[in-house]
Formats: sequence, C-alpha cells, structure tokens
Amino acid sequence: MDATLRTRFLTNTDETGRFIVYSMRTGRTYFVEPIETEHTPKWGSIDPATGNLMHKKGDGKYKGGIRPDESLITVENGFAPDKITMLDRGTSPHNAIDVLDAKYPDKPLLDQALDAAHKLEAQVDEIGRLLEANARL
Repeated sequence: MDATLRTRFLTNTDETGRFIVYSMRTGRTYFVEPIETEHTPKWGSIDPATGNLMHKKGDGKYKGGIRPDESLITVENGFAPDKITMLDRGTSPHNAIDVLDAKYPDKPLLDQALDAAHKLEAQVDEIGRLLEANARL
C-alpha cells in the first residue's frame, strides 16, 4: 500500500466515512468504506405543514458513505480480490474485523514491540521536521 493511496483514503473522512483499523494483536491493517445503498437514509427535516423532507444548506456534504463507483478498495489499487469483503446491511464493520482477525495468529511480542518502536520513531522524525519548518517561519 503506497502512501499516496493511504492519504487519499483518509482525506475527507467526514464526507466519505472511510477509516482504517490496525490490529495490535496480529499487525494486520483493515480498510473500511461505508457504501451507500438504496437503504441509506435521506437527511433533512420534515416540514410539519406539508410532511415533506426539507433539505438544509450543506445537505449531502457530510454523507458518511460513498457510492460504489467511488471505492478505493479495488484490485487496481493493490487490494487482493480474495481479501475484499462486502458486508451485509446492518453488519458492524468492527465485529467483522474481529471475526476476520481471529483467524490469524498473534504476532510475537518482540515483533509488536519493534512495530511500536518504529512507529514512535517515525512520529518523532515527523515532529522534528515540523519543528524545523516552523522555526524557519
């Protein structure tokens, strides 16, 4: 997974509803995209006089889901076809991840500690770069 795709995946998450779950137990990463269907509720207020749905300013901006053709979880983007799972309506993605993750063995504790150390080191490097850039301003 390249950094560009990860950045695109996490851009405008309020609008797309996309999120990533990292399993500390197995080290696996799960990408989640809520897909809109005909069952996705319409947002607005009911006008008491007419009983019609009234749309407010900004309607549709933060919909929390995407159309199927907007999906980034595709074979073309490097996802294995046998690892792409479409959940049934009403299924919790977090529960589905727990079930999938239970099929894989735990990472050895040393690997978990090394992963955490590498992530911390990358965060420290990024903070250093930000501080240097800020000092130049």
